[in-house]
Amino acid sequence: MHTCPCCHTEVDTLHRHHILPKVLGGVDDESNTVNCCEDCHGKIHGRDMMHHSYLTREGLRKAKARGIKLGGERHNNQARHDAVKALADAKAKEIKPMIDQCRNDGLSYRKIADKLNEANVPTAQGGKWYASTVLNYDTRGV
Repeated sequence: MHTCPCCHTEVDTLHRHHILPKVLGGVDDESNTVNCCEDCHGKIHGRDMMHHSYLTREGLRKAKARGIKLGGERHNNQARHDAVKALADAKAKEIKPMIDQCRNDGLSYRKIADKLNEANVPTAQGGKWYASTVLNYDTRGV
């Protein structure tokens, strides 16, 4: 437990408040910092630190009001999507006969994933196989 030097409350953790903010050239050492509890840190900054999500939403609202575009589609998104889909479809066509044979032999998707990983067969993205990955490839419809 720590004692806040401002309000003398016992707290689990103390915040480091920069007297001269780092963005304005303040340094990150004892001569420029004060330790205080979360409530006092919020009061120093003139806000309630407990409502961080509110402050984030408010900041985003103000940025949008200034005309800053937030989120939305990435440039050339559809072409990237189509390329990834084509790669996954090609890999599914390659792997599907193996999955069908294993399913006919009574193996679960988990066992098939283990078998593919043991054989060092990569997924379309070069990753490991999981039961859900095998299921997705099996039901892909290619």
